[in-house]
Amino acid sequence: MTIQTSEILFRKPQEVSAVATNGGRMSFNLYANATAANVFGNVFSAVRASGNLAAPDYRKVCVVVANDNEEALYAAMLRLFMPNRGDDWITFHMGSARDRQADITGTETRYGNGALHSAVTAGGATLIVDLKSADLASGADVIARPGDPIFITDKATWNATSGNIEQHIIDTVTASGSQLTITLDGTTLANNYAAWNSETRTGGHIMTAPAAVDVAPALDNYTHTFASTGAIDTAQIVVDSIGSAEMTVSGVFTDATHFTCTSDDTTHTLGSGVVGTAFAPINPANSKPYLTLPAGALTGTFTTGDVFSFQVLPPALYPWLRRDIPPACGSLSGDQFVLVQQGESA
Repeated sequence: MTIQTSEILFRKPQEVSAVATNGGRMSFNLYANATAANVFGNVFSAVRASGNLAAPDYRKVCVVVANDNEEALYAAMLRLFMPNRGDDWITFHMGSARDRQADITGTETRYGNGALHSAVTAGGATLIVDLKSADLASGADVIARPGDPIFITDKATWNATSGNIEQHIIDTVTASGSQLTITLDGTTLANNYAAWNSETRTGGHIMTAPAAVDVAPALDNYTHTFASTGAIDTAQIVVDSIGSAEMTVSGVFTDATHFTCTSDDTTHTLGSGVVGTAFAPINPANSKPYLTLPAGALTGTFTTGDVFSFQVLPPALYPWLRRDIPPACGSLSGDQFVLVQQGESA
């Protein structure tokens, strides 16, 4: 069954703040779509006057493939569609399931978008791209590097049925101030693109993206200490794409047939199970199981004190968005950005 657009969920981390502990593991609260201040808050006059370049705003997003059949999203890629209207700019880097703002070093590989400075024609392989800051063209915050995927489009919205979009790989990048000259690696443009018009917000624009990855629920880091012949067939364990949370599960046998499971994330309670009976603790946030340990997954003889553990990996990616506000930034109602995840499903 094909993964639907509605099954790509943008969840918040467990903490959304402006301090070092911002981020962390995934929560089951959603970022509201197309809602003012849904990711970043409003920017008031004092910040617009001074800017925030010394301490930009960060927000972690947990992009989850919530498919009820636990299907994988293949060749998944994230990108920021179209430059935002305001004087500020948004970029992102890829994070991990548990990282927090304190873990951000400033040397992360960043991705973003830009506008075509001049028109290009089908068969061409060179793009001149205008960015909002010279910092995005070179240095630690550069958003385009040789080998990166790049998208070129003139679509008005990410899901528009009209317009063109194509994907290539960057060969070379040359920076001059806030402008990049990008050549494509071994391919040429399939379509014509007009120069970007900032007034009408029409014409060509580009997006850089991380390399594609497959996103699917999984287990990792399985360990056990069994005194007798007990065994767990971890291949039978089902991680639920909707109910799962990133956690390390620890199981302890309280006698030969009963075991208790706990999570290293204390916001989740797993409970107890019995050998020969399916164990499927329910996530109260959405009434789906965190995971299912089928009745036949536990075999052999168990002893009181036997232990096992494994890590649960939900089908998710963890981008960190960053908002940079330059000094003397203008006020604009309705400034927005769009984070897009694409991929393929069976």
